[in-house]
Amino acid sequence: MVFLAKGTFMLGGKIRDREGNIVKDIAPEFKVSEDGGSVAVGILNDETLEPVGPAELYGDFEPWQYLSCALKLLNPKRRGNIPDFEGMVKKHTKVNGRTYCIFEDDCEAQHCQDCIVREWMDEDE
Repeated sequence: MVFLAKGTFMLGGKIRDREGNIVKDIAPEFKVSEDGGSVAVGILNDETLEPVGPAELYGDFEPWQYLSCALKLLNPKRRGNIPDFEGMVKKHTKVNGRTYCIFEDDCEAQHCQDCIVREWMDEDE
């Protein structure tokens, strides 16, 4: 079973005294929450419904990454119906050069610095 959970992730850490001795060890923690800004992706034991191994963590603004991770974990045996957008963007930039975004005229978001298409285009430079 594959899970996706929205929540808040807190990094762990160590608190040391003046001599450098560890006085408190704080473990990293993920708490499920509708208000969280993180997404955990992992595998659940189908009998206990407990996570198996560590989960992958992503920002909630990275759907391409966490959905790709979930798809890899699901490991479907048949080809999916999602086109290879990454391959198409990279092929376009190799053939035509990176002068403009191929979705520029149709993009409503206009947040290029956060866009996965921009990231793919930049990878081929």
